Amino acid sequence: MSKKDAGVDDILEEFVAQIDSLATSLPLTMMTIQGAHKVAHKSYNDFVEKNCQEQTNDGESYIHVPPEHDDRFNVLRKRVGRRILHTLSFHAAFMSR
Repeated sequence: MSKKDAGVDDILEEFVAQIDSLATSLPLTMMTIQGAHKVAHKSYNDFVEKNCQEQTNDGESYIHVPPEHDDRFNVLRKRVGRRILHTLSFHAAFMSR
């Protein structure tokens, strides 16, 4: 066997080990990501329902946030956005392997 063949074998062996690792860890990782996403959305939706008014202007819907709730609204909105980015980043990292 040549050095080149040994290198290919090493690369394939590492690739198979990584796929096996993903097969083991992916279900738990996805459940964790989905759970965090669900909690963030629920917190956001509950807050909007209790503290904000959904309004329509020129056919466009938007959420009116009273000034006293602006800080908390922004925290919750960013939290939902980060959960979406985490999910997308995880999928991108998985696909790049």
